Amino acid sequence: MNTTLGTIEAMTASPQLITAPQAAALVRDALSAGNSDLAIRQLTEAIARLIESKGKNIPADEFAEPETTGDANYDAVLAAAFLYAANICQLEAPGWTELAPLTELWLWGGDGFESEQYKSLIRSQTPSEFLERNILTRPRDWVNA
Repeated sequence: MNTTLGTIEAMTASPQLITAPQAAALVRDALSAGNSDLAIRQLTEAIARLIESKGKNIPADEFAEPETTGDANYDAVLAAAFLYAANICQLEAPGWTELAPLTELWLWGGDGFESEQYKSLIRSQTPSEFLERNILTRPRDWVNA
């Protein structure tokens, strides 16, 4: 089954939530195909939908522990993102969201050529769930446009 195409279809047909295991599989498939932009969009969509739910009608498996995405940075951002969404929705986050921080600072969605000034700006806006894991991102990165 091609989960990448399945999610694109699901995103246009239904606003249903994307579970953590589904999000990890989608990210893994996109990264395996060499498409980090798609991986970012799919994880963002999963988290945005969860935040938009305001913690209501959450399926039992929404926070089931996912398999690895195959990339330590994406595993860390997936865990931090689900923790972030759980905190916003005032839900208890599972233990798997408490991954150790990355060894190096990582700008989510960056290409590695950002200036220190830009990274400082993003750092000042980064929620603690991400910053504590050496991930730079802004709240606006986790909402649907």
